[in-house]
Amino acid sequence: MNKMFAAAIFVCLNVLALNTSVFAQATPQVNANLQDAATQIPIPGIQAALTELYGSLKTIPGSNNSMAKKTFSVPGMGDVPLQLYVFGAASQQTVLLVVNRSIPLPNVLHKNVLKLMTGTSLTDPIFALSTVDFSLSKNSMPADLRQIVRNSYFDVDSLEFASGIQISSRASVKGILGDVIRVGMGVPVQDLTLRAGVVLPMPSDLRSGAGLLLSMPKSPKDLPQGQVEFQLAPGKVITDPMGMAGTTLSDATISINTSLTLGYKGNITITGTKSKFVTFFETPLNPAGALDLLDFKFGLSAPTVDLQDLAILAVSMNVSTVPGKSYLIKGIEKYMAQLKVLHPALAQFQIRNPMSVPDYRFGDKAHPFPPLSAFNILVFGPLATVDNTKGPLIKFFGNARIIGQQVGSMNVYVGEEGLHAKVSAGLNLKLGPLGRQGVTMTTNADVSQKTQTLAMRGNVLGRVLDLSLDGNELTMDSPATCATPFEIKAKAKITATMDVAALLDAQAGANVDPEKLQGCIGKDLEAARKWIATTGSSLGGYSAKQATAALDKAAAESKAIADKAAADAKAVADKAIADAKAAADAAAAYTHAKDAARTLANNSGNSAMKSFRDAGNFVKGIGKKKHKGGDNRFAPSVFDWDYYYDHNPDVVKSGMDLAEHWRDHGFAEARRGSFEFDLKYFRTLHSGSDSNLLNYWVGTGINKGDPSSPDFSIQGLLARNSDLKQAFGTNYRAAFDWWMENGGEDTHRDSRP
Repeated sequence: MNKMFAAAIFVCLNVLALNTSVFAQATPQVNANLQDAATQIPIPGIQAALTELYGSLKTIPGSNNSMAKKTFSVPGMGDVPLQLYVFGAASQQTVLLVVNRSIPLPNVLHKNVLKLMTGTSLTDPIFALSTVDFSLSKNSMPADLRQIVRNSYFDVDSLEFASGIQISSRASVKGILGDVIRVGMGVPVQDLTLRAGVVLPMPSDLRSGAGLLLSMPKSPKDLPQGQVEFQLAPGKVITDPMGMAGTTLSDATISINTSLTLGYKGNITITGTKSKFVTFFETPLNPAGALDLLDFKFGLSAPTVDLQDLAILAVSMNVSTVPGKSYLIKGIEKYMAQLKVLHPALAQFQIRNPMSVPDYRFGDKAHPFPPLSAFNILVFGPLATVDNTKGPLIKFFGNARIIGQQVGSMNVYVGEEGLHAKVSAGLNLKLGPLGRQGVTMTTNADVSQKTQTLAMRGNVLGRVLDLSLDGNELTMDSPATCATPFEIKAKAKITATMDVAALLDAQAGANVDPEKLQGCIGKDLEAARKWIATTGSSLGGYSAKQATAALDKAAAESKAIADKAAADAKAVADKAIADAKAAADAAAAYTHAKDAARTLANNSGNSAMKSFRDAGNFVKGIGKKKHKGGDNRFAPSVFDWDYYYDHNPDVVKSGMDLAEHWRDHGFAEARRGSFEFDLKYFRTLHSGSDSNLLNYWVGTGINKGDPSSPDFSIQGLLARNSDLKQAFGTNYRAAFDWWMENGGEDTHRDSRP
């Protein structure tokens, strides 16, 4: 059973080579498990030394605790003073073995950590074995132990030990780890307190408590994540940790685990910021033991932080911490000048941590290190992708208050591409004479080398409200609209207590001449002037008196325009009446003259009229007769006396008989003599002399339904008049005769080709 427990302690302490011999003498006052565990401390001759120490235990005056101290000669180390302390009894007991001198680092740590700490020495190491969590205040310490704490442990108020097996010591860290902490992290390594161990339940009785043996790891690969911590002296302040200029680190604890993840926690202050941050940092070491900043974790926390603080933080992190240009955050120098100019404006963006953040003090139980949930400023390495944004970058989140107004939860991102944030919230703001209005305002914070925008914008009642921050000044702008023709334009110097709602409360607004507003015309313009004359009468700018005068002027102009329009309309009507009368008189005169000419033609006995009548034609009657032969020039479809009179005013004016003119001149001149036949048109469809074309039309073309003028085609007539098509089919001659006998174009049928 003792050999099994020795193997278990080997795993807990991460020892490479342990003594498996059995502590032969069991002192009744000391828990047997703790006795056996103490023999495994890797110091040569420890078993014999413990035998004497246990035998020399004496009660500490005024307590139930025991102590013993002796000096032993240790091979390779010389005389070594040892002190043994036993606190408590039975199942709740703690054993402390103090080596009261400097010794090389024994093999008490995991091999992964040990190989990085070659050359490290310990001063006054304390080996603690405990069945319970144990705290020993300075006032309760024996005098010898208190002296050691005063000399080597920074005179802390108490020593804290967790259940399990631990080592504490003043340490001067050497080797690769010392170089990484000193150079890469900027932390001095010659004066640290080391704490290490595996925290596991310790049974009170080895021989009846086999549960511990069953729960212990079976091989080194099953070891839990052991951790080594290095504590700086209380009050020790580190300047520019990890090269972060203007930054100080206090209450710092540095740690490394068996997976070679190095980190620290503590309080950070940054010159120029208004906040003190609690922080933690973790990054893996590469196989060579150097800082690997490709996948680090960095968190900061404070009750309230504004974007000015965040900008200063980002600038301080824009550093290369290891050779090869590995940056915490890079690219900030591209727009660092823009950030600096905007510092006062950025301070108006305040982010409150949604979690409670205690004031952390190392070693003070009343001010513990906060839980991870309290860290609302997270820094991500280049391998990270956060909200579709690639690292390295800072993500900052919390409840935002912007220019004195609560706007809800907001995320802020800071990286190589700039500082970016966006949030929308409903605010209750006064807009001049419109009073308080619910306005959904969208806030944008965009600062980069090309863009510097810190603004809030909203829309209400058809108008825009713009709030923009630039340098030391806030600009408020709400341009006038035709519906609400007043504007709010104001500037205010940025102050720490600025509240945009209070600033807008003080802005009455000023009227704007609505005639100068785009699209404000007609009824809308009139309504805008009435608004100024009533609702906006108390505002400055374009006055109610001016609006009233403009309304009166517009009314007078409208009346003048209406009067002129009425007069113009009467003049137009009078002219139309006169023109109509003149047209009627002209038409009557024309009809009278035509009737007189028609009478003369009917009574004429000249040869042309004789040929006209012989062809079956006449000047006026109930329709046109069928062609009886004779001179085809006087066929009814070729010469229509009335058509010729209406379309040849020059002939009428000459006083010449129309039939004679047609016979002797008109046909030869290819004048058109009727609605139905146009020689010029017919020439475009057929070849031959004019007389042949005329004879072809009268003898053949009618029967074939050929088109004979731009206005007449028998086929076109039938195609557009289904009743005629049904009556005549393709009997074009019969259809033509119907047309001629029923008034032709007077039927108003569509007869176009």
